[in-house]
Amino acid sequence: MNMSPKLFITLLVYLHEGEEESFLKYEDQVLPLLPKYNGELLYRIRPEKINFVQTPTEYPYELQLLSFSSAQDFENYRQDKERLSHAPLFQKSIRKVLLLQSQSS
Repeated sequence: MNMSPKLFITLLVYLHEGEEESFLKYEDQVLPLLPKYNGELLYRIRPEKINFVQTPTEYPYELQLLSFSSAQDFENYRQDKERLSHAPLFQKSIRKVLLLQSQSS
């Protein structure tokens, strides 16, 4: 059993109005790159507003939980040339992303 620490990334994704299709196209291009960098998509959730107990002002379109074998693997994924080539779709669709990072022990 592999007990080495993992890096966990939680993303709260907020979209520009009406850009859901552009976002999905972007994700279809970049999520398949995760295994190349020892990454895995653990959860991808689109919660309905009724499921929020409290929020300051706005609701994320999607929540994602990813894991990587190391912080360097995550950085390498972020700098992947193919992933970066899809930046126009990212910029068109995503208004902001809240990224939370944690490490297992």
